[in-house]
Amino acid sequence: MPTLPPPSATGVRVAGDTYQWLYVWEGCVQAYKDALDGVRGAVVAVGVEVTGAGNLDDVVCYYADGIPTRYAQVKYAADASTAVGEQYLFKPSGDGGLSILQKIARSWQTLTRNGEQVQLTLLTNRSSDPADVLFQGRDTRTGLLRPRADQQGPRSERGQARARWAAHAGLDEAQLLQLLDVLEFHLGRDEPLQRTLVSRLMQAAGLQHDEQAIMTGIQWVTQQVIGGKRRLSLTDIRAAISKLGLLAGRSAGPGTALNGEAPTLIARPRPVTAWQPDRLGVHRAVQEHDGMKLPPYIERDHDGELRRHLHTVAGAGAGMVVVRGDSCSGKTRSAWEAATACVPDWQLLYPKSAAGLRCCLQANVLTSPTVIWLDNAHYLFAEADGNHAAEDLLALLEQPPTPVVVLATMWPTLLNAPGTNPKKKGRTRHIHSLLDLARTVHQPRAFDTRGLNRFEDQARGDGQWTQAAAQARANGELCQRLAAAPELLDRYRHADHMPGKAVVTAAVEARRLGVRGPLPLAFLEHAALGYLSPDQCRKLDRKTWFTDALAWARTPVKDVVSCLQGILAPDGIGEAADLVDLSDIIEQQIAPERWGIKPPALLWQAAQSDLTDGGDLETLALQAFSFARFRIARDLYIAALDRGTSSAFEGLCFSYTETQRLRTSQGLTDRFRITSITRVSKAVCRRCWPVAW
Repeated sequence: MPTLPPPSATGVRVAGDTYQWLYVWEGCVQAYKDALDGVRGAVVAVGVEVTGAGNLDDVVCYYADGIPTRYAQVKYAADASTAVGEQYLFKPSGDGGLSILQKIARSWQTLTRNGEQVQLTLLTNRSSDPADVLFQGRDTRTGLLRPRADQQGPRSERGQARARWAAHAGLDEAQLLQLLDVLEFHLGRDEPLQRTLVSRLMQAAGLQHDEQAIMTGIQWVTQQVIGGKRRLSLTDIRAAISKLGLLAGRSAGPGTALNGEAPTLIARPRPVTAWQPDRLGVHRAVQEHDGMKLPPYIERDHDGELRRHLHTVAGAGAGMVVVRGDSCSGKTRSAWEAATACVPDWQLLYPKSAAGLRCCLQANVLTSPTVIWLDNAHYLFAEADGNHAAEDLLALLEQPPTPVVVLATMWPTLLNAPGTNPKKKGRTRHIHSLLDLARTVHQPRAFDTRGLNRFEDQARGDGQWTQAAAQARANGELCQRLAAAPELLDRYRHADHMPGKAVVTAAVEARRLGVRGPLPLAFLEHAALGYLSPDQCRKLDRKTWFTDALAWARTPVKDVVSCLQGILAPDGIGEAADLVDLSDIIEQQIAPERWGIKPPALLWQAAQSDLTDGGDLETLALQAFSFARFRIARDLYIAALDRGTSSAFEGLCFSYTETQRLRTSQGLTDRFRITSITRVSKAVCRRCWPVAW
């Protein structure tokens, strides 16, 4: 390689910016990958030169689950003339201002003045000064100078160095050691090495990872900074990756829905033992102390059966095991305990939806023995893509690329529940075929006296657990007590806040009638009025009634569970502002009590105006037809068509044919209007609407 001329001042400045943006892009890729993997403490946003962080503002990574924010300063050098040590850190800035160490110390004091925990990093391509006594003890695994920095007494070389550092930084020695507890020095990161690390991270995240892809990411960061954007959210990052075409194998569909219309994140397998049980659907239990501490697990007869099935299926190389049980009966905990006991060295893949499962299988993410985890699979199979997802699983289990076990939890009455439409049997044939192949274990609702005694013996350290065991003596329903299910049901059934109960009832009705997607607050606000009497409606405060009702519905019982629950925002950061979900406890127990009750007109109207999922609207249209609400059924079918659900056309034609409306002049007018505003082909029209075509 020919000798390069010395870089110009402008060249150094541009190279330094590129070096910094490379670290920013690394944080963006990490956030994207963390979201795919569903890890605890995920990066959820990346800041660039944020305000209020002093000189530690170059790259800021924000984390979920209470992990402290990481603030980093990036220092680029065009040559290796200066090593990182006391001389470098103590040197005043070019205008005679504060040194790097003084700036870091002041920034640390500013960031932590309100008790906030932080992580600090100095990122540079400079190497460590081999003669510096404190850097000689730097832990190369963590980048920290401690614990060796505080070893030896005050008269030792290290002790004297500590005193100089503290005096220079304007700290006492105890404060200096606190700073060194969180200050990492990541040194010797030459740009080629850093590009290699970023390339590997992009590859692990399922992205293109060549030099051009890295430069595309850096250029995107540059554009955001020039545009004044200082916080890059997960939504921004996902949109950029999709728009810039950085997904590996873009034409094959990773990162996009199967219909190509909307992006769908692809879940990635992780080791079974790396998953936290709450991330897999294990209910939080009542307890004296805050947190997600699990109660003791008491093995029962069904556990032995479950583990035998799991061992058999894993040994065969492919198969499915289903744990069926009521809500809050402990089926998810049983499945998790079985997986960690039987296949702890396997990977675990947890797709959250039918479309997500199909994308995972299409993207060939199964490369080693894997458990496909389907918690509450009755929801997944009820989705629009549920039957197709079951078909894909059947094909996978017939010819698995690697040992695969599908481990699912389900309610006992998945497809035979009241209100299930027999005419839809053909649309669920693959689901039935898949479940027919599965080995099924039935989760008992109750513990026997021996099981309760064993639990009580092991739970004496927590008063809430022992109280739950005592309360369960009457009927053995310990898991339900631990999940505060009886208290939640009592709160709803004996509600003293009628608007709040009406909002929850509207959510129950939506689920009972087949709505599976998240529930928009606008829908609940409009539909809830149909469950209040005229006198109750007159007493409502127009400005505050829904806010108060929602607060009641979302108030947790025993700090564990509420009637309505928040859901993750679409960008993966925090809760969605305008969507909620219904507690599965309320859904399973209350919805069957309302079978056969005609929903009020306001619910149908709210669905038509506020629900966005065409599949949900198609399902509601069929329910409206069964209640002889023919005009409402027609309007809901049309709304589903407007939202791109072409299968609703067949239902619409069926409703017109069954009611003989098609033979009327108004029916013919409707036919031409409907076929003109939808994208349904003429062939489908002739098949579904043969009369008068």
